Amino acid sequence: MSFTLSTPIAEITFLDWDSRFFRRKIGRVSVTTQQNLFSLSSVLESAHKQQYDLLYVFCDAGFSVSQDVMNLYNGRLVDHKIIYELTLGDDYRVPKFLIRQFDVTDDKKPLYELAYQSGKYSRYRVDQNFGETNFKRLYRQWIDNSISGELADEVFIHNMGDSITGFISLKQNENTGVIGLIATDMRYRGKGIGTALLNHVKRYAVSSGMTRLEVTTQGGNETACRFYEKNQFSVKNVSNVYHCWL
Repeated sequence: MSFTLSTPIAEITFLDWDSRFFRRKIGRVSVTTQQNLFSLSSVLESAHKQQYDLLYVFCDAGFSVSQDVMNLYNGRLVDHKIIYELTLGDDYRVPKFLIRQFDVTDDKKPLYELAYQSGKYSRYRVDQNFGETNFKRLYRQWIDNSISGELADEVFIHNMGDSITGFISLKQNENTGVIGLIATDMRYRGKGIGTALLNHVKRYAVSSGMTRLEVTTQGGNETACRFYEKNQFSVKNVSNVYHCWL
C-alpha cells in the first residue's frame, strides 16, 4: 500500500464516557509509528470535519508532535505519562501505621480533597480549557466510582484521629493490581503514610494472588516518581500526551 502525507493512518477512537461527562465530542488518537506522526495533521483535519471538539493525542516517548501542527490545531503538550510496574515478592513488612478498608459509614468528602491534591499535575488540571470546576468534578467522580466498585475493588485509608489523612485504591486485572489513586494529605507528608499505604497494598495483592502492581503518574510529578522508584517500581512505558482543541 502506498503512503502519502495526506493518508490518515492513525485511527480516531470516539470516547463516549469523556464526551458525555465533559459535554463535548472527544476522541483519542495513538501515535506509535513514524507514519502515524506524519499523518497526524490529516487526522486532526478529519476530526475537525467530524465536529470533534477535542482530541487526546498519545505519542510513544520517541515521538513528538511539531509545534507547527500544535499551533494549527490549538494543541499543547499536557503530560509525560509514566506507567510504573513492580513484580511482587512474598515478603513485605507490616505497615508502620494502621491501614483499613474504607467503609460506607465513612465520610467520603475527605477523599475528594485528597484526590484534588493528588491531581495537581493531572492533564485535566494542566489544561486550563477544562477549568477547575470540571477537574474537580472528574476527580469526585473517580472517587465515587472507586468506592462503588466500578473503578476499584478496594479503597484503603489511613486515619489520624477522626481525619482521613491518606488513601489508596486498587483494581485487580487478572494477575495485576492496578493502583488508581494514592494520596497523602499535604499537611502530613514525609511521615511514612504513603509508604504504609503502598506496603499494605503489596501485602494485600500477594494474599489475593496478584504477582504485579502497576501505577500511572505524570513525569512532572517528580515527588511521585521518586516515591515509586524508591519503592522498587521500574518504568514500563512512557508516552507524551497532547490535547488538541478543534
